[in-house]
Amino acid sequence: MLNAATARTVFKSLWPKFALAYATGDIADIARYADADVQNAIMGWFYCACGTWPTAYQQVNFTAPPQAGYPLSFLAEVQAKEYSTQPDVIEVVYTKDTRRSPWLIAYLVPYVNGTPLLDDTMMNAPAPKSAVNVSDVGNQLAAFYQTVYDTGVPPTTWPQMGAIQQETDRIVSSREVLSEDHLAETLAYTAGPHSLDFANPQGDLMCGEIRSHSVVTSANRGTPVVQPPDQSLFTPALPPGSYSSVTTDSLRDTCWGVTPDGTTQPISFFGGDYSRVGVPAPPS
Repeated sequence: MLNAATARTVFKSLWPKFALAYATGDIADIARYADADVQNAIMGWFYCACGTWPTAYQQVNFTAPPQAGYPLSFLAEVQAKEYSTQPDVIEVVYTKDTRRSPWLIAYLVPYVNGTPLLDDTMMNAPAPKSAVNVSDVGNQLAAFYQTVYDTGVPPTTWPQMGAIQQETDRIVSSREVLSEDHLAETLAYTAGPHSLDFANPQGDLMCGEIRSHSVVTSANRGTPVVQPPDQSLFTPALPPGSYSSVTTDSLRDTCWGVTPDGTTQPISFFGGDYSRVGVPAPPS
C-alpha cells in the first residue's frame, strides 16, 4: 500500500508548496499541508522570531515500516542548506488518516549542522527490536524538562550538549527573567502523541511532541502582570496591557534516535509558545 515511489510522489507534490508557505509566513497556506499540532509548533517558532529555511533541498531519503492499512505514515529526511550555507537536516513525518483524507505533515524537526540519519531509502523496513521502550522517550523528555524547571538543574539522563542544552538554557533563562520581574509561574510539561517507530541504519527513529502549560501571576498580591508596549516580556502573542494572569501553551516537535543497545538521544526541537491568553487586571 505504501512504497518508495508513493512516498516520493507525495513528497515532491507537497513539500515545495509547504516550504514556500513556511518561508513566506503564509499561515493560511501552511494549514493546507500541516496538521493542527504542526501549525501550532510553527506559530510558536514564528513568535520567537527563530527564522525559516530556504525552499530548495539537495536530497531526500525515506523510511517507513510495513503498514497494512490506514492511517499511513512515512518519514522523509530532507537535506538542505541554510541561508548561511550551513547544512540543514529536516525530519518530516507525513500521515494520511483515511483513504479520503489528505497527506499532512504530522511532525517537523529541523536541525542545523547535523549529520543525516538516513543514507538511503528504507521503505517497508521494520524498526529493529530495542532494549528500551522507544515510545517512552517522549515521557522521559517531559520529565527531564519538568525537573529543569522545578530545580533549575538538569538531570543526568542526557549530557548537556546540542539541542538538550539549548532547551535547558532556555528554561533556566526564562525562570530567571520571571524572578527578576517579580512574577510567579506554575508550569507543567507533558508528552504529546508520537509517530510510528521508523528504522534507520543506527537503530530506531521516532518523533513526538513535548507540550507545556504555564500560568504566570504577580509574586506581589494586587500587582498586575504587565506586557510592555514593545511586547518584549511575552512575545507578540500577547497584546500590551496589565493582566491578573497570563496563560501560555507551548508545543515543540522533537525526534529521538535509539541505538540497538538502548542508548537514546534526542535530536532537536522545533516549536514554541503558540498561545498566550491574559486575564485583564481590574482597574486600579
